[in-house]
Amino acid sequence: MQSVVGRTEFSTSLCNRSTSVISVYLPRPPDTLHPHRQHLCSCDRDLQPITTKLQRPQPKTHTTPPQCPMSVITVLPYRLQLITLPVSSLSCISHAVIKNLFFRGKDKFFSYTENSLEVSIIAEVETAANDFPDTGSPLAPNIIKTDDVFRALQVDADSEGDFLEESGKRITDISAPLAAAGISIFYLSTLQTDFVFVKERRLLQVISTLQKHNFEFNDLDSVHLNDAPISSAALAAEGVPLTDVTTTHQPHPVDTLKKNLLRTEPLRLIGLDWSTPSSWSLELLKIMFYPENPGKRRFFSYTATNEGISLIVEESVISQFDPNVVYQDQQSPVRLRCIQVDLTQLGLDRYGIVYSMSKRLVKIDVNLLYLSTYMTANVLISTLDLEKILKELEMRNTDDDPEDTPGPTLAAWAADVDPGLKVGVGKEGVPLTASDLEAS
Repeated sequence: MQSVVGRTEFSTSLCNRSTSVISVYLPRPPDTLHPHRQHLCSCDRDLQPITTKLQRPQPKTHTTPPQCPMSVITVLPYRLQLITLPVSSLSCISHAVIKNLFFRGKDKFFSYTENSLEVSIIAEVETAANDFPDTGSPLAPNIIKTDDVFRALQVDADSEGDFLEESGKRITDISAPLAAAGISIFYLSTLQTDFVFVKERRLLQVISTLQKHNFEFNDLDSVHLNDAPISSAALAAEGVPLTDVTTTHQPHPVDTLKKNLLRTEPLRLIGLDWSTPSSWSLELLKIMFYPENPGKRRFFSYTATNEGISLIVEESVISQFDPNVVYQDQQSPVRLRCIQVDLTQLGLDRYGIVYSMSKRLVKIDVNLLYLSTYMTANVLISTLDLEKILKELEMRNTDDDPEDTPGPTLAAWAADVDPGLKVGVGKEGVPLTASDLEAS
């Protein structure tokens, strides 16, 4: 498959407004791209555009087809752990972070997100064990590693078109059946693709649940669990409810959890040319470890996989990079704001959060990106949609206030999506509702 897309439609905002045609240049070797990924970005590089037709797997014929093209899901081989620590302890792991920023193999997975509440990292099990201190270590005060191992599901569009333009719909579609099954997920939107993280011990149930909702899995025969291929019999067995579900476990009350509109400057989603790290490594180090305004509240996210490098950064930061190594939409850049909710009280068994937050916005025709961290949920929306969202959620746009703009409680948000919807936590996954949630 070729690595360059000649021309494509790129949305002028994250809310399905009119589009403009731009050229997209991706100067990357063809053998480094995932076979089912189309990069929708542009790079300021003097290259001649090459037009190629991307080959995508044909979906199976379903008796009852979905209302719109669903997504193709690939279960990645990575076995991952989540790590969290206070921002004040970042210097204690700087060596480990730098190692994984610049000296990791391109076939490795590493994600770093920083906000005012935490530094949240997703890394492979071996990386977590070899590079980062253990939970409770005095080498990094208040660091926590998950005991659970997670698996990553890569979510790609099953049709030609703008991958980012359908982001909100895709998040809602895939999170709905998993929420109904009481399955906890973490979601990560990037420039190149989306990722859903689930506990490894629930992988079979996740696959079975999504297959029943017409999601297509790519190359499932190659997926291994406990060092053995996944069998059809094992998936069929997952059609029966888990026998170890603790049905007496009640969802955690979420009435006190508030959403906040973070008071940061507008954010942007960009990519970096991973073939030339020498062109951006010093700038990235400065942004992460030596910011111009130390102590200033900020939002920063970096994800590197074999798909490429994706960043969400404050708009002013982009100028620090050489424009020749930055992938972005030059003609109509999408400026983002972040609505964040503190999920510290819910722990890692929370479920229904992603669905309840995305569905509410999709219902009012607002697109979004979503980033889960260990302690927070982060919904990124276009600044063009900001007033519409604040009005819908009865939030105030008070950017001049010293504190973040508060919004409705998480329970109130969820109830407005679906009167029967509950969000919370459940040991091993208590079903979210008695009836299935809609997936559209």
